[in-house]
Amino acid sequence: MDGLTRIQCRSLMKLSSHVPRAAAHAISRRHASTLATTNAPGTKERVVILGSGWAGYAAARTLSPSKTTRILISPRSHFAFTPLLASTSVGTLEFRAAIEPVRRLGLDEFHQAWASSIDFKNKTIRVEANLRGDVSAATNRPEIKGEEFDVKYDKLVIAVGCYSQTFGIEGVKEHANFLRDVGDARAIRLQVLQAFETADLPTTSDEERKKLLHFAVVGGGPTGIEFAAELHDLIKDDLSRMYPKLQKHCAITVYDIAPKVLPMFDSKLAAYATETFKRQGIRVKTEHHLTRIRRQGHVLMLQIKEEPEEVGAGIVVWSTGLMQNPLVKTLVESDIEGVGKI
Repeated sequence: MDGLTRIQCRSLMKLSSHVPRAAAHAISRRHASTLATTNAPGTKERVVILGSGWAGYAAARTLSPSKTTRILISPRSHFAFTPLLASTSVGTLEFRAAIEPVRRLGLDEFHQAWASSIDFKNKTIRVEANLRGDVSAATNRPEIKGEEFDVKYDKLVIAVGCYSQTFGIEGVKEHANFLRDVGDARAIRLQVLQAFETADLPTTSDEERKKLLHFAVVGGGPTGIEFAAELHDLIKDDLSRMYPKLQKHCAITVYDIAPKVLPMFDSKLAAYATETFKRQGIRVKTEHHLTRIRRQGHVLMLQIKEEPEEVGAGIVVWSTGLMQNPLVKTLVESDIEGVGKI
């Protein structure tokens, strides 16, 4: 209790001892319970929140359960703390450190589903159940079709976030790894370890090892740079002891179409990152344009405009920015009765 004297602390303890036991129990339930509110139905405003990301999760936490019926719809059942995903992908942190289950909010309703359309006139959302065990950050919607149902609302919060921008480049959706959710981080960790195991087989040639242990990061923004740094530490500090003979084949390359990495930050910071990577042996290739990714056996072959021939890689981590969510795209310029256009 920083800032409180011992006398003040004793006063607070003495005051708390006079709180009726039933009232204290009610207070503890209010703060700790994960159960839905027991207020009579129909007496509160139905607020539906689409998305469990930064905005959606914060909105669900902020709304008063005594005044609103809180309904959250999201294809994933948790909030992901995205700044920690690079660390979880290499094992610096465990996956549970980067997620918070949304059901702990004590919502009145939660549906693990996609919002496919919104009828603003009738205040109804058409929802499709998410039947996948994971939620890919790829631009494609999942191919598995879930059952559809409608959800009514009084107030609607649209916080569905964005999708990864692929620029329509061939093979990106099929072969590249994104880093938008814990499922992506888990897949990257497994693929890194599998690349080392495959490279360590006696049947693998040195040329194949060089390709398998080349890790390509496309995108020189904060996510791509942080992941490259985390992966370097994993290889040098941990995997070097497990696979000492493979270290000479390991390589990390960051590709970006811009003239420099971290263009949104101060030029001195970008220069520092580039110089640090150079000392660590991480290659940074700016003004390079990737035009295709294809699979060839255990490796991925990258066609880069500025390279004379295809470049082999064991893993491609894609972090080139975001694109508009398809749901939001359909709503732009839509007429909403009594409101106007979005």
